Amino acid sequence: ALNGAVWGFLSLCVSGEAQTIFKQADTLMGVEAWRRLVRYIDHGREIRLETLRNEVRMIRGRFVIKSLEEVVVGIAKFENKIAEYVMAGGKRPDDQEMKSDLDAILPAKLSEPLCIKQSDPKMSYESFKTFVEGQTAQILMNSGRLPVNAVDEKG
Repeated sequence: ALNGAVWGFLSLCVSGEAQTIFKQADTLMGVEAWRRLVRYIDHGREIRLETLRNEVRMIRGRFVIKSLEEVVVGIAKFENKIAEYVMAGGKRPDDQEMKSDLDAILPAKLSEPLCIKQSDPKMSYESFKTFVEGQTAQILMNSGRLPVNAVDEKG
């Protein structure tokens, strides 16, 4: 009875590729269908982790923040990719690797002066990121390019 109940429940829940895998089990063999689905999901997890691992390795090559205006959003995208990788089961890079990767994707005019801060072993990644965002805002403000400066004063 349990086998049939599990099979009935799964038959209502699955679709697409999962349904194809589900249909490989005999009718009313719910535990076997469940086993096949779990095995399919588990194999997919390893593929997803490897895909994310490759994306994290390639951050320096493919993902570059092009302008100062894009720095804050670019840092968020960088951190989101790392978080996605960690959530999939990967190991989070240490602070020095995170600082190095962040510095590598920053616009050149910002990255070059920050390389000394980036290599400071006493500075955490969070401190470095906060420093980068602050310096970026300062440069944009001084050049009149901060979004707040773009508002027309006549209103």
